Amino acid sequence: MSSKSLPWPEDRNGQIAWLRQVWSRWTYSYMNIVLDKGSRQMLPNGTHLAQDDLFAAPPAMEATRLASLFRKYYEEERGSKRQMLRTLWRLAAPIFVPAGFCQLITVFVQVAIPLLVRELLRVLEENPSQQVIEEGLPYAVGIFVCAVVNAFATQRHRH
Repeated sequence: MSSKSLPWPEDRNGQIAWLRQVWSRWTYSYMNIVLDKGSRQMLPNGTHLAQDDLFAAPPAMEATRLASLFRKYYEEERGSKRQMLRTLWRLAAPIFVPAGFCQLITVFVQVAIPLLVRELLRVLEENPSQQVIEEGLPYAVGIFVCAVVNAFATQRHRH
């Protein structure tokens, strides 16, 4: 990427307020810059964006850094039975283990929501003419909490 590329959104942490940064990460509003420019311009080759219009790769994702890490880990694992597998694990684990944990949470809450809805409906059906707030409110709160947890857990690639 050339030096004219936009900085990676996470690299601008000190430049924007904390609440705005959280909003940007939750809603991907940092992409509005690129999307607006792409919708307004048409390049001679028929595309809307050039490489310089996109965000620069963050330092942690640059090919030169990843290649040197790969070589370093590969040399450190020399002589082990599964040299390639261990090397790839060391490169990928810091990203994929937290993502897998967040995915596990997401699966749990996505399974829990229909179960809670079923129980809430059971309470409503068993007590059609009564006040069911005491019995039904915990299920409704559980559904809300599961939905919020699901929203945060699906943002696993950002946090």
